[in-house]
Amino acid sequence: MPDTRRKTAAPAVAPGTHPVDIAVRKNLRLLRRSRGWSLQAAARHLQVTPVALATYERHSPQSTVRSLRVEVVARLARVYGVSHGDLYDEQAILMHVQGLRPSLAMDEPEPAVEAAS
Repeated sequence: MPDTRRKTAAPAVAPGTHPVDIAVRKNLRLLRRSRGWSLQAAARHLQVTPVALATYERHSPQSTVRSLRVEVVARLARVYGVSHGDLYDEQAILMHVQGLRPSLAMDEPEPAVEAAS
């Protein structure tokens, strides 16, 4: 009797090991360190917890960079002064860090908008 069970293919890449995840994690660490920020200081600027930022920067099978919400990626880019696309480009980040590419963002995140009462 032939085997009729559905066969599932193994994932092509283990979670968190995709080249995009590796590049962005490396770039985030490089940008943070180039500013002299600790994990806690960067998390404060990015308005995330230090644990969340550590998850973005380090290999985590539970969370891949590609699974981040667009708002989070946009905030990371804005605070670090790079374009969204540059976060994925190791050469662009090296140019930013070396001062060969101008910064796009402010050093401080935008203040929170208060709701009208």
